[in-house]
Parts: sequence; structure tokens; C-alpha cells
Amino acid sequence: MQHGLITPAPLHYIRNHGPVPNATWEDWTVEICGLVKRPARFSMTQLVNEFPSREFLVTLVCAGNRRKEQNLTKQTIGFNWGAVGISTSVWKGVTLVHILKRCGIYSRKKGALNVCFEGAEYLPGGGGPKYGTNINIEMAMDPARDEDVGYMPIVITSW
Repeated sequence: MQHGLITPAPLHYIRNHGPVPNATWEDWTVEICGLVKRPARFSMTQLVNEFPSREFLVTLVCAGNRRKEQNLTKQTIGFNWGAVGISTSVWKGVTLVHILKRCGIYSRKKGALNVCFEGAEYLPGGGGPKYGTNINIEMAMDPARDEDVGYMPIVITSW
């Protein structure tokens, strides 16, 4: 708490679900596919040069912070690390709504219900092929929410 709102870099928590991808700025891309009119793959340089960027104050919270409570209901994989998986920092990036508009995301009526994010790393131990999450289309397309691109492939789905 003595450091203020922003978590200093040496104190920022780090949690991986698999090996950290070995990638360079020049090689890394963000792919948009699925229920869009114009599927695309953007390089980091394209994201920086072709889209407006913003700075976001972001608090990251690991879902494992609640593992103690989860284990009281059903034993989970992993250890109890308490509430230490939380950090706040300033990130710079592109808002998701700009990228989705460029790709021509389909409407809910045409089957697009969610935006799914998929990481580059493969999960160890058969926990699924890659780490991912999703948000509904309304959240993704709401410019007031300031959803930013987490530099992961994005797939528009109907589930």
C-alpha cells in the first residue's frame, strides 16, 4: 500500500498457465476470425499505426485468488495463494471496438454472440489446448467500456 495505486514492476504478480511464448514484436500478430465480414491478421506495427491508441489503468486479478473458497466446495488443482494475485498498472493499447468495426463484426441476429480470446501458449496437463476467455458482443462493442486488445487472437462465435 505504501507504493500507491500503481503496483511497482518488481511487485507485479506473474501467473502463467503454460510456457511463455517466445515471440518478438516483429513476429507477433492478432488474428480476428469467425463471424466477421473481413477476417484479418494485424501485426503489432499495424495496430500501433492504423488504430487510435489509449492508455488504460488496469487492475489484473487472478481467478486463483478465490481458490481457498473453491476448495471448500470442491478440491481444485493448484495451491492457495490467497489474494496476492492482483496488480494495477497503466497499459497502452488499441480499443477492441475499433478493431471489430474494421473487420465488420456480424450482428447478434446473424449469430455473433461472443468475442472469444485465445492465448498463444498451449496448456500443460490436458487442461485444454490454449488458455482463453470471452465477453458478449454488447460488451465488446460498447465504446464506453474501453475494452482493449490483450494481444491474443480473437474469434467471434455463436455460442
